[in-house]
Amino acid sequence: MERFGPSGAGTVAVKDMIAVAGCRQTAGIPARAGYSAVEDAAIVKRFRAAGYALAGTTHTDSGGFGTMTPDLPNPIFPARAVGGSSGGSAAAVASGAAEIGLATDTGGSARIPAAYCDLYAFKASAQRVPLQGILPLSPSFDAVGLFARSAQALSAAAKVALDNWQQPAMRPLALDEDALAACNDDVRSAIEARAANLGVADQIRLGVDFEHYSTAHTR
Repeated sequence: MERFGPSGAGTVAVKDMIAVAGCRQTAGIPARAGYSAVEDAAIVKRFRAAGYALAGTTHTDSGGFGTMTPDLPNPIFPARAVGGSSGGSAAAVASGAAEIGLATDTGGSARIPAAYCDLYAFKASAQRVPLQGILPLSPSFDAVGLFARSAQALSAAAKVALDNWQQPAMRPLALDEDALAACNDDVRSAIEARAANLGVADQIRLGVDFEHYSTAHTR
């Protein structure tokens, strides 16, 4: 296993849209099957410097466009899909093959697999983490995403991704009534149960037209 640095901070699985020097960077596109990256992506360099070890590069939906990663079993729920397009990194973390998964997220590509694989996920704000060395899908929406099995591991990885950014004081959490109304009964019950476990009781209304935005990624 290749070491990212001397400190042994953990292992990281890297989505196959993110360049790792000497590894294939195909983005799931057959025409790129023979392509290997010659230089690490900027985000990979940050994890090298922080002492993470490379667990491998991982399968992705073609071009990172979809919300499913085909032909990939879910290690936690074998009868279910892993989601996408960063499903390979999510599966690696869920199975224990890596502690952190490096992903991309344009329209849910990290958050969806996290929900499918019972993981914690983080999507950096647009332009907050450099995208150099990452094959683009929609440059104005693309962002780096992360997976972890615990909030503590995710927080440590997010600090690396954001180059030691210090988190400000947390604002109180609340549920959006409009978002809950857009969910089916099973999803709404699961969200409310998790919110109760986190001590979230307040509900607010943001006035977001979720039905309108749910179609944006398919236009």
